[in-house]
Amino acid sequence: MNVKLLSVVLAIMVGVAIAGGVLFVVKRPSEQPVGQSEDQPFEWVSDITPGSGAASPPGGTSNDGPWNHRVMSASSSDGLTWVKNEKIADQASVPDAVLDKDNNIRIYYIDWYNGHVISVALSHNGINWIYKKTTIQGEVAGSQGAISPVDPDIVLLPDGRYRLFYMYAGKIYSAISNCGINFVKEEGVRYQQEGMIYDPDVIKMGDVWRMFVSLGTRNLSTVSNDGLSFSRENELPFDGSVSCTIPLENGYRMYYMRQGGIFSSFSSDGRNWAFEGLRLDNAGDPTIIRLQNGTYKMFYKTWINPTP
Repeated sequence: MNVKLLSVVLAIMVGVAIAGGVLFVVKRPSEQPVGQSEDQPFEWVSDITPGSGAASPPGGTSNDGPWNHRVMSASSSDGLTWVKNEKIADQASVPDAVLDKDNNIRIYYIDWYNGHVISVALSHNGINWIYKKTTIQGEVAGSQGAISPVDPDIVLLPDGRYRLFYMYAGKIYSAISNCGINFVKEEGVRYQQEGMIYDPDVIKMGDVWRMFVSLGTRNLSTVSNDGLSFSRENELPFDGSVSCTIPLENGYRMYYMRQGGIFSSFSSDGRNWAFEGLRLDNAGDPTIIRLQNGTYKMFYKTWINPTP
């Protein structure tokens, strides 16, 4: 079973059993503008401790889950050849990074260690990190039981706010924030279809927004004019999912995982893709940012202990 789909199923299966840690539920928002009350500037200090080492798999599961995943970093001068660097957190999975308006690095990720929530690691320099747990005001448990928001994809909007896309109960939702820590759920569903979808990858391409979502071993492209209401475009004709797409001067590069590691493809228009090759072996769930000095940073998932 695909690792990401397994994580979704397990969020449903084991949520009740460890509800004190897994259930990520907050009250519905009151009638107040975003930016007031819950969404205030935060203190630059950790409020959680990142995981260290693997946890025991929940009953009836395998080692291939967020309890045995590790978020690592890698560096590159050209976005193609990478050198692995350091560990960011254990019992952590599906990272998504952004360079914020103050040029700090933010890595949003599934945090199994702190209760199967979405947490964020922040750094001024990519060396020293603080760790904070995010909140999504207005998100509630689904009818299937204790289900957590997972698969974060963070977008820094032109007005300085942060939009967090995430998967919840098989659909893609979003939440908005001024500080990028405390979010308020936005109305409606960003995208849904029959069957499971997960791992949103959202990017502005010219006048339109595209969101690539994972179907299993392949990605589906969806399109939107406003970044909120997405419609199906087409399934990409190559194996690869759990992607991160970045802009280049002459087009776009999509990094994605498939058997063997992390690969990339290039497109000049966001619709037609040409395979480039293997970028990093024994790794998955890539997210890539480019620093002010031109260096590329990748944050990705690997495994703490070997999996079958």
